[in-house]
Amino acid sequence: MAQRKGTAQPKFEVGDRVQEKKKHGVVVATCKAEEIAGTYNSLRVGEVTAISTKTDKRGHTYFYYEVLWDYLKSPTVHSQMRLLPVDGSSV
Repeated sequence: MAQRKGTAQPKFEVGDRVQEKKKHGVVVATCKAEEIAGTYNSLRVGEVTAISTKTDKRGHTYFYYEVLWDYLKSPTVHSQMRLLPVDGSSV
């Protein structure tokens, strides 16, 4: 039987600066699509304002962060696996 590695820990704290991981899978077929893809491929940078957890049906805990992006007025919620520290180092 597989052994548990331990309980999950949050990678970020409130006030930490984070950025999104690079988005994959944007296909560029025309010049107009290239302009649109440029909008979606840029990495957003912001500050963590709150941390919450959710548990799946197997009992695994996942961390979600409210991030206030530099150019937005209201925060958005993102999974821990979609965020990196601003300095680019892996946590």
